[in-house]
Amino acid sequence: MRPGRGMGPRRPGHMAGPKANMARRDWIWVLLTTMWIPPAAAAGPPFSGDPYADEVGEKPEIRQWGVQAGDYSFVFVFEPGIPDPNQLSTITVEVEKSGRGFGRANRVEGANLTLMVKEPEGKAVGRYVLHALPLSKSKYATHFTPLKSGLYDLTVEGTTAGGKRLKASCKFPVDVWPLPKELEGQGAQGVATRVRAPLTK
Repeated sequence: MRPGRGMGPRRPGHMAGPKANMARRDWIWVLLTTMWIPPAAAAGPPFSGDPYADEVGEKPEIRQWGVQAGDYSFVFVFEPGIPDPNQLSTITVEVEKSGRGFGRANRVEGANLTLMVKEPEGKAVGRYVLHALPLSKSKYATHFTPLKSGLYDLTVEGTTAGGKRLKASCKFPVDVWPLPKELEGQGAQGVATRVRAPLTK
């Protein structure tokens, strides 16, 4: 073989040609993958990688929803605002006569009310008696523990002390957050803002 370029002694570990190019590419890949930090890992709790975390916020401790039904307005108050499955919840309903402004004359006291609860799939869970609160007799409450996530159906039914029929319905979100568009806000305009959160403790 003719002596010439490339015939001299080679350094230990020295590679030439395609193998050398492959080795260099492998080292570059290792460096890139070890230096790159995924955005989700860098963000940290509680909403790792969620770009809308600041907009969503935390679930409310208390949530109100107003319903206008005929001559009466109903305000449903949920504590906690958006419960989790197997979490004891207090459901309070305040009933007032509509169209009389504000004041004691609007309050519906002495009513006989029950609360019908249906699961998100439509299966009836049961009917619960709503008891008048001692410190505010136009507010009626019961306890309920949901067993699954979803939008429950609630229906208040009964009669006033004078025998007039009362009925109103609304959705009860369990482990649904953020809320769907139709459940944002406080329901019927001006109804929920007329009452204060109930004293249940």
